[in-house]
Order: sequence, then structure tokens, then C-alpha cells
Amino acid sequence: MNGTGAGQVKRFVTFRLGEESYGFDINKVTIIEEMKTITRVPKTPEFVLGVINLRGEIVPVIDLRKRLNLPTVEYTEDTRIVILKHEDISAGFVVDQVTE
Repeated sequence: MNGTGAGQVKRFVTFRLGEESYGFDINKVTIIEEMKTITRVPKTPEFVLGVINLRGEIVPVIDLRKRLNLPTVEYTEDTRIVILKHEDISAGFVVDQVTE
């Protein structure tokens, strides 16, 4: 958690990529999913893994390791897809592990 002044507290969903910890604003996170089948979409950047069907909504999935130019690793039982929503747009981000 991080104070933002005037008594407001900002909360985060924290996750790991390798040895580093990062965070997403908890108000933007809609759901955290275990890894599932991702349908590849032709002619997308390498870091866009494809799309998933999330309860009838088609959501693009981005590999944060590839997007941040980090080495690729095998997915594990801890690998998660964090679904964020900003306004009307949802996107999933593959992370090594959600920690908090």
C-alpha cells in the first residue's frame, strides 16, 4: 500500500516477474485467472499472446515478460492472467505469480 495524501490509501494487487515485484491498481483488476488456453491472433506483436473467452467477453492477453523484454520462462502452477479493465476496455496480463 502507498499513501497518496489527505488520508487516501492506494491499494495494489502485487505480482512477480522473475525476482522483481510490481503492482496493478486494485480498482482496475476485475479478476485473476489461472492459465488457460489462449487463441493466437495472426499479425499481432509478439508480446500479444492472443485472446481468451472470459464469460462471453473476448479479452486480449499480453505476456508482460515479452513486453518488458525479460527472458521467457515456462509457465508454472503459479502463473496467472490478471484481467484489468480501464473504462470499457479489458486486457489480460500474464505474470509469474500474484503475491498479494
